[in-house]
Order: sequence, then C-alpha cells, then structure tokens
Amino acid sequence: MASANLPNWVNFTQAVGPTFVAIVAAGIASLIQYNQWKTAKSKLAIDLFDRRFVVYEATRKLVSALLQQTKMHDDEHRDFINKTWHARFLFDQELCKYIENFRIIAINLNLYHETYEQRMNDPARGQVIKEHYGRLNYVMAESQKLEERFLPYLDLSNVK
Repeated sequence: MASANLPNWVNFTQAVGPTFVAIVAAGIASLIQYNQWKTAKSKLAIDLFDRRFVVYEATRKLVSALLQQTKMHDDEHRDFINKTWHARFLFDQELCKYIENFRIIAINLNLYHETYEQRMNDPARGQVIKEHYGRLNYVMAESQKLEERFLPYLDLSNVK
C-alpha cells in the first residue's frame, strides 16, 4: 500500500536490506569464529609446550644430578617419575625411550653406589667400575644433546 508511493530505490533497499544485513552479520560472525579458532590453536600449542617443558626440565635436572652426584636420591627419582610419566602422550616413542634410558641409567648408577663397598675384593670390580664410568660418559655426552633432542617439541616459532 504505502510502498507504491515510495521511490524505487527505497523499495529496493527494503527488499534487499535484510538480506544484506544478514550477510554482513554472518561475515562478522565468521571473522569472530576464525579469530577464536586461532586463539584456541595458539592456546593448545602453549599448553602443550608447558606440559612438554615440565618433562624436559625434569630430564635436565636428572641429568644434572647424575653428573654432579653420580647418583640419584629417592626424592629426585620420585620427582622425575611424577613429572615424566605422561611423556608418552606428549612425545614420539623414540624420545620416550631416550627419557626412560636416563631413568634406567640413574637406577644402575644408584645400584653401583649401593654395592661399591661390597665389591672391594671382587675380581670383577674393574669391569663394574668401567661400566659405571661408561654410563657416566654416556650421560655427559647426552647432556650436550638434550636440548637438541627436545627442541623440535619445544619450538613455538611456527605457532601463529
């Protein structure tokens, strides 16, 4: 009724206006959703980094303790286990074996220290000492590579 008296451009705007507003609103909603997705992706990367860094730090502390004391105390062992038990969910199998290898070496070094006094007259004592220093040399060599091994998992440069 009243639209018959209005100019054509007003009739056109009334007809197309709601569609245009809906398209603009959908575009804005899509932009907001995209930004939320990017934020969630970055947060996931940062959360993953935090969890992985805890494992790296625990491994680094264990290696440091082994090099300083040539053994691991019970509380250090518990701390290491508590902070690395979930490594299999965060790293590939190769790095998990690498981390586990340090734990096994630490246990072997502890056993060496516990039985050292008992082996004073043991003819195989020389071989045991050689194995002990072989393990320590391995730990020392790997301590130089530790950061390099973890770096691909701790690199945040590709997170945008």
